Amino acid sequence: MMKRLLLFVFVVNLTLVAQAQYEYFVGGHVGGIMPTILNQNAWGAQEYEYFFTPQPEFGLDLSVFHDEKMEFSIGLWKTILGQAYTSNYNHQNWRRRVWSDYFVVPFTVRKILKQGNKLDWSAAVGFLWAIRQSVKHEWTLNGASITKAQDYNIWHKPYWISNPEVDDRYVKNDYMLYLDLGVRKFLSEQIYIDILAYGALGIRDINVEQWRIKNRKNKYAASHNAFGGIKLCVGFKFAQTGRFLLLDN
Repeated sequence: MMKRLLLFVFVVNLTLVAQAQYEYFVGGHVGGIMPTILNQNAWGAQEYEYFFTPQPEFGLDLSVFHDEKMEFSIGLWKTILGQAYTSNYNHQNWRRRVWSDYFVVPFTVRKILKQGNKLDWSAAVGFLWAIRQSVKHEWTLNGASITKAQDYNIWHKPYWISNPEVDDRYVKNDYMLYLDLGVRKFLSEQIYIDILAYGALGIRDINVEQWRIKNRKNKYAASHNAFGGIKLCVGFKFAQTGRFLLLDN
């Protein structure tokens, strides 16, 4: 009896797979984001006010669309994450910038929330693997770089607080939770465009352990990458179940 039941379940699953329809899309996007670092780490120096500046973000995506309801995607994105800070003290302007270049590998699942005659509403959740390529650090006073070593009693020796070479202060990889919401319009049976509001929040402390330095209140809080923005996506259907469209006459 158990063997017959297992055989029945197996046959039903094969039937469902055979009936399922899959569409395959390749596309790209370009967006503008507002990155930030939650909980700044000033390495023991005076903390400044946040100064927000937009950054570009773009990438390629490969998607599998299942029965016009669910979409599974992977891609490769290029983005800049970080934060700028500013402070005016004694009629002098202090500024600090930390920018990191990342390649991002996204894994997302999209759900069509509402289908309409002209527009489809959708939302996606996912996971981003951010791989840092480089980091740029600037600390200026009235536009001029600070070059003096300053002692904040860290390791009991002076260190160059404005050193532009800070690669060893940050982790190489970050992992982020992703969310977007927007509309999709099909221009034809094979081409669509998306307009999406999207954002992500890092779950790792981006500071390496040695540089997790307490602030002047003798407290330390983990620093996390985050961003929000808007992007325009274009997708092209190149295949579907049992058919490779690029080979069609």
